[in-house]
Parts: sequence; structure tokens; C-alpha cells
Amino acid sequence: MTARDLQKVDGQWGRAKGFDTFCPVGSRVVHGADWRTLEIIGRLNGVERQRARATDMAFSIPMLVSFISRVMTHRGLAT
Repeated sequence: MTARDLQKVDGQWGRAKGFDTFCPVGSRVVHGADWRTLEIIGRLNGVERQRARATDMAFSIPMLVSFISRVMTHRGLAT
């Protein structure tokens, strides 16, 4: 699901695709990790398609968490 009106206004998809009930996400949260050392790997059917460091992202993880915290509700995470 995508809120196209928000996608057009924001210029990116985070808020437009992230409202409650729009997108299921996993319940795993890693505590104590340093976001500056994280590596993001995208796989499709087990085949690696993308690999990059979190520090190479256009927006830092702390900035993204701050933004998301302002526009989305917190429903809790399973542990």
C-alpha cells in the first residue's frame, strides 16, 4: 500500500509506505548495535543484489528514526 499523495509531497517513500497496516515488518530488533558499523544486504531469492554500509545511506539512521518517530505510531515489537 502506498499513500501516493504523501509520496509526491515528501519526495521519498518512507512515510507513504509506512502507515499502520500498510507494511508488515519483522519483529527482530538488535539492541546495542552501532549503526555506523552496520551493513545492509539485499537479497532476492537468496541471491545478493545489493550491499552497502549504513554510513553510505542518504539519511543517517538516527535521522530516519527521528523522522519516523514523528509520523508513525508505536505498536510495540515482539521479542
